Amino acid sequence: MFTPLYSNADKGSPYTLQSYDDLAFGKIAFPLYGTGYVYIEPCTGNKTLEGGVFDLGGISGSAVFEIHGEPGMQFEIVLPTIVEMIPKSIGVEIRDMSVWPTGVLLIGPTESQEFRVGGRLFLPSGMRTGKYKARFSVVVNLIME
Repeated sequence: MFTPLYSNADKGSPYTLQSYDDLAFGKIAFPLYGTGYVYIEPCTGNKTLEGGVFDLGGISGSAVFEIHGEPGMQFEIVLPTIVEMIPKSIGVEIRDMSVWPTGVLLIGPTESQEFRVGGRLFLPSGMRTGKYKARFSVVVNLIME
């Protein structure tokens, strides 16, 4: 069943946003010294490890969303600059968030447009091995014609 995250149908410009996959970094072992990063590339969902981080498997990949609307509608995607993990005191955060495709999204004849979100998980030294998750807002702005 299609359950939208957001619907603007009652405001005269009908569109909906649906989430299909979460931004996932997999199970990570942290570096003993220094900091490390796990980068998820938005287009492919490929994972890159930097700074002594160890990949222990698990599901990883970019977040996948889809906008449904009338052909010709245009949208801009706005992402947060930094997403702090809970609890905030541990210092783990997602930075360098990006969207694919870049630029203005255009609803085509299929009445939908998929987009993907990736980012870099910043990992300070001495953290516990585990799966880290965060909720973040994706703002979808309708560009008026």
